[in-house]
Amino acid sequence: MSTRSSEYIDSPTAAAKDETKSLSKELCCLICGDRSNGRHYGVISCEGCKGFFKRSVRRNMKYACTCSANACKITKANRNQCQFCRLQKCFKVGMRKEAVQKERHTSTIRADRNSGKTEKEMTPDSETAINSLIKNLVAAETLVLSSRSLQLQSGFIGFEAICQSSMRILYSVVEWTVKLPYFSEMTSCTDQMTLLRSCWSELFILNAAQWSPPLNMFPYSTTSNFYLTHPQEVMHHICLFQEAIVKLKKRFIDTTEFSCLKALILFNPDVRGLVNPNYVEYIQENIQCALKQHVKSQYPDQPSRFGYLLLRLLMLRSISSKVIEEIFFTSVLCRRSIDIFLCEAMESVKRA
Repeated sequence: MSTRSSEYIDSPTAAAKDETKSLSKELCCLICGDRSNGRHYGVISCEGCKGFFKRSVRRNMKYACTCSANACKITKANRNQCQFCRLQKCFKVGMRKEAVQKERHTSTIRADRNSGKTEKEMTPDSETAINSLIKNLVAAETLVLSSRSLQLQSGFIGFEAICQSSMRILYSVVEWTVKLPYFSEMTSCTDQMTLLRSCWSELFILNAAQWSPPLNMFPYSTTSNFYLTHPQEVMHHICLFQEAIVKLKKRFIDTTEFSCLKALILFNPDVRGLVNPNYVEYIQENIQCALKQHVKSQYPDQPSRFGYLLLRLLMLRSISSKVIEEIFFTSVLCRRSIDIFLCEAMESVKRA
C-alpha cells in the first residue's frame, strides 16, 4: 500500500508534495534499513517489513530465534533469516499491533493484483496447507530427478566430461524452476527470468550436491583462462564450492529439505527489478514455514537443524557466480552468456 504525502506534512501545496516525495526517497526502514516509501503501522518502514509485521500479527505467529541468542542484527540482506528477531525489532521501533487489527476489520482478505492470489490462499496456517505445499515442492524435485539420464562416474573423469555434466545439472535447475508451483503461476515473465538469473549459481551448487559422486574441480581450476588473471579469487571460491558440497553431503539433507532450500533461494523478494516483490515474499515466507515444520516433525532430536539449513543459504551466496560461470561453463557456452542460455533453456522447457 503506498502512503500519501499528506501523512508527513499538513500543507497540500504542490511544492510541499514535491518536497515530501524527495524526502520519501531518502527515508530508510527503521527495521531493516531498506528504502521506505512511508509510514506503516506507526513506523517508517519498507513494504517487506510492513507485510511481514501484518502477517505475523494476523496469524498470531510464534517464532523462535534461529541462533538462540535473541539478538540477531536485522538488515535488508538477512531480514528473512530470523523471523523472531525481525518481529521483535518491529515492536521495538514502535509498530502497533492494533493498527493491523483495525485494518483487518475493514478488509480481511485482499487479492494480490498481479497474481490473482489472496493472502488466505497463500497462507500455510494449517497442517493440511503445509503438507500440500511440501508435496508440490517434492513433486517438482522428483520429476526432475527421474528425468536425469546422466550420472557422474566414480573416480577420475576428464575436464570435458565435467563441463558436460555441469551443463546437465544447470539444465536440470531450469527444469525444476519451470515445474515449480507458484513460479509457473507467476503472471510476470520478467519476474520469472529476474529470479532465475539472480540465483542460478546457488541452485547449481545445490543440484551438484545431490549428484553422486560430487563434482571435484580442484584438478581443473587452473586450466581456466580466468585463473591466469585472477588466481587467488578462483582458488578461494573453488575452495568455498568444494566446502559447500562436503557440508551439504555430510548433513544428509533429505529431498524435502533440498526442495525447500532451493525454493527459498529462488523466491527472493530482495532481488532488484522485481515487478511484484510482495508476492515473492509471501511465497518465501510460506516455504520457510513449511521447512521449519518439516524439520520439527522429522528431526525432533535435532533442534539446531533448521538454523543450520538456513546458514547453508548464506554460505552459498558467498560463492561468486562469475567464478562458477568461468570454471564450469565458459568453454562449453563459447561466446554465449549464462543469461542467454537460461532464457533459451526456460523457453525450451516450457515448450516441452
